[in-house]
Order: sequence, then structure tokens, then C-alpha cells
Amino acid sequence: MSSTYSPTLRLELIGAGEQSGVWNTTTNANLGTLIEQAITGVQTIAMVDANKALSALNGSPDESRNAVLVMTSIGDLSATRDVIVPPAEKLYVIKNSTTGNQSIRIKTSGGAGVTVPNGKTMAVYCDGTNTSITTDYFSSLVVDTLSVTNLSLGSGTTGTGEYVRKTDATLTSPTLTTPIVSGGTFTNTTLGGIPVAPTATYGTSTTQVATTAFVQAALQALYPVGSVYTNSSVTTNPATLFGFGMWVAIGTGRVLIGQDTGDTAFDTLGETVGSKDAIVVSHTHTFSGTASGSGTGISINGVGDHTHVHPYSAWGPGGPGSGGSGPNSYGAQTTYGGGAHTHSVSDPTHTHTVTGTNTSAGSSGTNANLPPYVVVKMWTRTA
Repeated sequence: MSSTYSPTLRLELIGAGEQSGVWNTTTNANLGTLIEQAITGVQTIAMVDANKALSALNGSPDESRNAVLVMTSIGDLSATRDVIVPPAEKLYVIKNSTTGNQSIRIKTSGGAGVTVPNGKTMAVYCDGTNTSITTDYFSSLVVDTLSVTNLSLGSGTTGTGEYVRKTDATLTSPTLTTPIVSGGTFTNTTLGGIPVAPTATYGTSTTQVATTAFVQAALQALYPVGSVYTNSSVTTNPATLFGFGMWVAIGTGRVLIGQDTGDTAFDTLGETVGSKDAIVVSHTHTFSGTASGSGTGISINGVGDHTHVHPYSAWGPGGPGSGGSGPNSYGAQTTYGGGAHTHSVSDPTHTHTVTGTNTSAGSSGTNANLPPYVVVKMWTRTA
């Protein structure tokens, strides 16, 4: 009876009475080569930019019998390529080390396949009946202590806290709450706890999660020491609003103005000058005018300087005045100009004092030196 071959690992089965005296050669090949290849074999297989059918030989070493397959490529793959395995029960560990950043798909020629992303290693199982392949190798796993560096989960629950993996490996709008634990089991059906993520360097502009530490760093960079913060409705100190720094109120009743190093009024930071009240600039008023007169009358035009003209000689008995007497007196004179006075002929030099008032004009200067403004609360960060 001739030899036959096993359906899964294709081991040679010696027929009755066959290979007398040399059966050890076949047996050693089965046990020492083919079975070991199926259990512990690791083979690197290079594929071109096309689908790759793994070799499957009876009684001889082949590609598909190995336990671990490291798939590489000759050149970059331009699309997802299929790796075809025999339709037989078999567990594979597949590592996608191809170039071109493409996935590979492990499948039988007529069955469904499992996609292995570039750079990933997955356990793939073929059931040999419907030629389907699945990565759901561990249906139940109990771990006392688990440390995970990178974990991507689906969403969904069943029963009491049992996690159900979705076909995609992303979380779809999960609800994060404080977990409810009863007897070591999550009793609520939402993801629990406070999520923690790596903090990106300030200035990073990607779609990755921004942690509270990243937000704090961004705010502190936006408001360094010396910054001015304004608010037109809230009077809360920025230290409370932002959660960092020391802030003091500044600019009470004042507006901000840009520094001008070429003007001594505005060259020093923090300098306070100016007044809200209008002032009158120092100046001088000049009181001027003319005087004229002739004959027995005189008129004064706005000034005290003037001249008296006497039509009669000062020497005579009395003269035309009223009540004069003696040779050297002219007597009481009639008032000329503005203000009653007397003149003595013997003392023609005299002084007139003119008094009066100037009329005022304009309005009060209080609060008259203010620009159009809006009132805000201002703070500066000091630490």
C-alpha cells in the first residue's frame, strides 16, 4: 500500500509494508523537520507588488507549514495585497514588514480574509471548513496585573461590565464617568475614570488630544510676566480665572498708551502722566488804549493816561472855577473823563488810578481733558 499524506500538515503516512528498512528516513523527516516547522518554524517570505500564494507541499518543507511568517516585500507595495494560505486548520502568527505602508490580507483562495496593518503582528486562525480566518483567538482572558503601553479599543458592553470588541479599533464618542465597582467587576456600562494622555510640546498643532498641562502651558505663553489682561464685565482676578501667576490691578482711571522712546513723556514703561482736568496754559493779557481831549472837555477811551487842557491862565483872581481864591490857585475844577478829582495849578504832576473788570469766557475744565473711552478692569502679571 502506497503512502498517503495528512490533510493539515501534509505529513507522509507510510503504507502497510512500505519502506522496509528505510521507514526511519520518512519518520525522522516528519518528526524532526515538518512537525517542528509547523510548531516552531519562523520564515521570512518576500513578496512583490502582487498577491502571494504560499507554497504547500506533501512531505517536504514549505512556506505555509511555518508557525510564524514574516512578510517582507521586494519594492514598495502600492495597495493591500493578499497572502493565500491552504484551506486547512492552522494557526499562524503573521508579521507585516512590507514597505510602502500598505496592509496585507491573510486568506484562503475562496474565503474571507483578515487584514494585518503595516508594521503589525497578528495571530490568524483558519478553521479549514468555511476557509474563514479570524483574529479573535482569545475569547476569554483573565489577567491579574496588566501593563499596557499602546491600547486601541472598540466600544460596547454586554452583561455586567464585559467588554465587546467592535470591528473597528476606535472609540466612538465614549462616555467617561467614575467607574462603579462591585466585587471586582465594573457594574456600569460606560468607560470609567479620568483619561490620561501624553502632553505635547507647546506649539504642537495636530489633532492629538490637548491635556490640561498643555492648555496651561499655552495660556502662560500667551500671558507671560508683564502681560496686561483686560475685561469689561468680570472683576475676578486672572489668577483665579487662569489658575496661574500673580496679578495686580493697574491703570485705575487711566488709559494705556504705547511706548515712545523718543519722547520723555512716554519713554519709560509703567510711567504715569497726564490729568483728566483741562488746564489753562500760562499766558499774558495786555491792557491798552488811547486818550484824547481838547478845549474845556476831555474823553477817556479805555485807559487812565490822559491830558487836561486849561483854557485860562493859572494867575488871576479866582478864574472861572467855582470858589477859587488866591493868586496861585485855580479852584475846584469840573470833572473830566471818569472819576471826580481836583487839580492844583501849582502841582500839575499827578496820578490817576483806573479800576475795572474783565469779562470771563469759556467753561469749567473739570473732566474736560478726557478722550472717548470705555471702562474696563485691567491687571498685569507680576509672577
